[in-house]
Amino acid sequence: MPTATINNQAAETHANTSRETLLRPNLAGLRVKDPQTDKIYLVDPDGRRRYIPGPPTYNKLFTNWDGILTGGWVSQITDGEALIEKAHLAQVGRGPIYLLDKEKHQIVNPQAMQRYHFAGSHIDQVTQDELDAVPTGLPWL
Repeated sequence: MPTATINNQAAETHANTSRETLLRPNLAGLRVKDPQTDKIYLVDPDGRRRYIPGPPTYNKLFTNWDGILTGGWVSQITDGEALIEKAHLAQVGRGPIYLLDKEKHQIVNPQAMQRYHFAGSHIDQVTQDELDAVPTGLPWL
């Protein structure tokens, strides 16, 4: 293959993968929808958009479907790791509430529950051993 072709392909690949995105911690807690794909995301505390894999996962986490913002700007938010399908809110007894995903993220206070629109009525009771089995991630403020 000629060198020019390889260089053009490399430049094209770089152009396609280097789409400028931004961390948007000021949007933390928002649920946003990309109108191009109809995918719904949650903006995490770091300002990354985290894909919510379908209605069953969404319904386990959030109070309702109201307040989802839609716009072309959603694609400009840096991608974070998608939530797992089994993501849910969990608590041991009357202890702290966690978002259980690939990691457990403590939801630090009632204001954070409201900011992320998490449903207090959807908190699963788990054992301490179940909670301890999940690696600890950063708290969600």
